[in-house]
Amino acid sequence: MTKKIECETLFGRKKLISADEMFFRPSVYGIVLNEDDVLLLDTLHVGGYSLPGGGVDLGEKMEDALRREMLEETGVEIDSMEFFQFTEQLFYYDPSDLAAHCLLFFYLCRPKTLITCTDEQVDDGAVEKPRWVNINGLTPQDFHNAEHGQLILDGIAKWMEK
Repeated sequence: MTKKIECETLFGRKKLISADEMFFRPSVYGIVLNEDDVLLLDTLHVGGYSLPGGGVDLGEKMEDALRREMLEETGVEIDSMEFFQFTEQLFYYDPSDLAAHCLLFFYLCRPKTLITCTDEQVDDGAVEKPRWVNINGLTPQDFHNAEHGQLILDGIAKWMEK
């Protein structure tokens, strides 16, 4: 009998998935600050903000993956980055009927450039509208996942202490 794994869906529900249907997905995300603004994207399908980032390709270094994902999703180049936090998530992506054991690596980043790409230039099917958003008043509930929202706000607070 195949082991069933409880995954969180994109829509915040729980779904049991056979372990043999899941795959590992290492991914990397950037908390990019410019003064009192953070670079965020709108999440398609469920709304709320998300960070630029995504999957690390086999053989690709995480820092290189973050630079690539940042350009694809926002058009912004990264100047420097510092590892911030790791977390994992058992995730079911409803639109594609895919389940993954996600390994999420978060970095605090300084931008090299500030101009975002146009909405039409975003090269990703899950996010849109790269924008610099003022951090004042942001709450965990403003993000597509409140737990990740809290992690992001904690990262911003740590970065602002420097």
